Amino acid sequence: MEKPIKIFLACILFVCLLKMPYGFYQLVRVAALIGVAILAYIESQAGKMEMVRLYLGLALLFQPLL
Repeated sequence: MEKPIKIFLACILFVCLLKMPYGFYQLVRVAALIGVAILAYIESQAGKMEMVRLYLGLALLFQPLL
């Protein structure tokens, strides 16, 4: 289940390199937050705490609230 999420996140982040409307970047921030939160949960169930910390750091980086 991790691989499709990672591929989706990689694709939308590569599209961010193009000139897009501002609303798209807001959508990417929300999608990235949800995606890395899911990945953090999956890794926490597997007991890989270093990856959980990495994904939580990415979630903070992409969080759309501030």
